[in-house]
Amino acid sequence: MNVSVQYTLNGHDCAIHLERRRVSAFLDGQVIPIDALPRPRAVVAVTASAFDKFDLPTPEGLFAKSAQRSELYRYLGLKDARGRVSTKAGIFRALESLFEATGLDTGRRLRIAHVFDYLGYEPRVEVLYRWTSRGRSFLEAGAGEGSVGYRRFLESERAVGTRDRPILGDYFFEDPSAIDQLGAAADNLQQSSDGKGTRLVADFSALRWSEDQRFRQAQQLSRARLLEMEEVSLSRASTGVSVNIEDASSGELAIATAMLGIASSIDDQSLILMDEPEISLHPEWQADYLTRLAQTFEPFAECHFVLATHSATLVSGAHPELSNTLDIEESQGARKEVSPGKSADEVLVRTFGVAQDGNLYVRQLLIEALRLVADRRTTESRFSEVLEKLQRVDSMLPDSSPMRQVIADLGRTRFSSDGARA
Repeated sequence: MNVSVQYTLNGHDCAIHLERRRVSAFLDGQVIPIDALPRPRAVVAVTASAFDKFDLPTPEGLFAKSAQRSELYRYLGLKDARGRVSTKAGIFRALESLFEATGLDTGRRLRIAHVFDYLGYEPRVEVLYRWTSRGRSFLEAGAGEGSVGYRRFLESERAVGTRDRPILGDYFFEDPSAIDQLGAAADNLQQSSDGKGTRLVADFSALRWSEDQRFRQAQQLSRARLLEMEEVSLSRASTGVSVNIEDASSGELAIATAMLGIASSIDDQSLILMDEPEISLHPEWQADYLTRLAQTFEPFAECHFVLATHSATLVSGAHPELSNTLDIEESQGARKEVSPGKSADEVLVRTFGVAQDGNLYVRQLLIEALRLVADRRTTESRFSEVLEKLQRVDSMLPDSSPMRQVIADLGRTRFSSDGARA
């Protein structure tokens, strides 16, 4: 398989060619090592599909800045670290990225606050963490002996782990300070615990971040499977009513997790890959989706969003000056469509090649053609243009469609007019 990708970044023309498993890189037409090729500052994969083909990032060390190995690549989907699919995994991945952004600069936090505002929520998240059974045993082990008890417990857990499912990686025990850090995290969070768990509040409108350390510690304990995120609540801006994020509608959940996940991961010169974002969305939200993306992330410069979709409604909301629509299933390769900004019915016909009797775009073409016939204007170029569009639609319609007979009659009308004119 041969693949070629070309893009422009920092004023340079960049290209990557894959031919028979050999990769070549070019910068302004010159061959260069692939590592020297300018690349996006962040690549974010977003999906609400259970069957996405995105790579899963491999978890790194317990005390790494992120639970995802690459600082470049972020996965925001429904699969957990072991590839199992659940709605909770999608929520928690987005929130994990969000909480990791708490330690960033004030400007980034305020941008995230803007996303909350756009979604109709106050810019704060309340999280209930619960100690797992292993976590409670960990606390009991350290209650009397401190770090000695913590170490003994973790060593015993290491012994019962398997190669396929280790409790903690070898890297953890190779770091002499790791157990002390984990014990200190447990001690700190236990101080505000009710015995079963603890609540933390992330306020993205605050100029100073007071819970930064405790959120990092909670993430460390979660990665060690000593603590787990049990409940996440948002407050509606209009009423102040607290909403458990899992009780929100599937559409609200899809938009919130996607937008907030992107907000915490995006940077200038980012590449955002989105697979079937229309899943679970009301048609009105689909039509407005691309506008939401453009307005929400307008402060970030030189970012590109690549969406794979089967939704004509979503495509109809594309801004013609900001987007291109490509059909990658064409046998001759990708082709540019001039459909952005058109109605969903027109997009169905012109972009997806689908037409039914109830299609309003086709009906409007038929009405216009019949009106031109009634006005005896069949020799005008406009009649020819409309008829050509209808004849392209003809093969898309069901054999039983009465529209096909009308289109055929219109074709004969033009033939008769041409004959009379000759």
